[in-house]
Amino acid sequence: METLRIKCPSCGIVLEVRNSKNEKVKKITCPNCQKQLAITFGDMAAPVGSLYEGTTRYQLNEGANAIPGIPSGLVELRVVRLKDGTPKHILRALTGEQKVEVNGQSLMQDDEVVLQQGDEISMEDRGFSFDKPQTKHEGSPKKYQDDPVIHEKKANEDSYPSIPSWLLWLAAVVFVALLFIFLWPTKPVLQPQTIDNDTLVKVRQQKELQNKLEPKKTEAYSVKEKKQENRNAKEEDNNDFSLEVEASHGNTMAQYQLGMRWITSSDRSEVLKGVQYLQAASRSGNANAQYALGVVYGKGSSVVSHDRDLSLQYMRQAAANGNKKAQRYLEMNGEE
Repeated sequence: METLRIKCPSCGIVLEVRNSKNEKVKKITCPNCQKQLAITFGDMAAPVGSLYEGTTRYQLNEGANAIPGIPSGLVELRVVRLKDGTPKHILRALTGEQKVEVNGQSLMQDDEVVLQQGDEISMEDRGFSFDKPQTKHEGSPKKYQDDPVIHEKKANEDSYPSIPSWLLWLAAVVFVALLFIFLWPTKPVLQPQTIDNDTLVKVRQQKELQNKLEPKKTEAYSVKEKKQENRNAKEEDNNDFSLEVEASHGNTMAQYQLGMRWITSSDRSEVLKGVQYLQAASRSGNANAQYALGVVYGKGSSVVSHDRDLSLQYMRQAAANGNKKAQRYLEMNGEE
């Protein structure tokens, strides 16, 4: 009975499928998203191909294939059939902004690679292997076991007498102690000086006067600093209120400033509030707000979902309104 661990291409949950009836193709329903899946077992999986993440296998089908957890705008993996029926697996990088590597070689935008068995693929810091399960320490013993140079080096190392570890520790402690002794700065020896009684009385009087004045000075400064902090807080509240009043009357600059202030907040409701202010400024033709929305939707977050088409739409609006950053972005990505 063959057991296969796969990830659902729709929701990404890992499923363990047992082929108790020795079926070539077994149809199951994902318990999480209720999507119907067809799992191929045995020799039928070889002609189509598979992608492995560790020991987790993703079965490939003819045409375009989606990789769970990898954005669709990063890479394209498609399988085509040649005239002789042999499948050809083509990996294409869709963007040069994120790192995609095949066997340690970085891919630029629109680079295509025909995958071979055992190729190692890196996408968004995740490692995959084509048509070959990944195992820890795979191939490391075979790499050196028949190498005569390695064996000779190992024999020479064994011929030297081993030094006890406690002796090495003792030598290290002694070395550090000697270094500490020689490098520690020594204070010069001061010669005793004679001070008359009148001078000693004056010094004591100055210290007593200083001790009496210091608490009052500190208290005065603390009260002054507290008043300044309260004054700054009131000014900030007044500024926020005035900006919100201006924004409610259609002032695009106030809407843009409030949007940029709230969009970086850690609170979900405040982030949504910032997006709404930026959208209001964008509708009024504010190029900076349009560029900011293009960045927000281009990156995506836990609050704002990634939407490449909407991001390009805002970038084009900002570029048309004279935003230099949006124009450079479109030129670099060939979206003009």
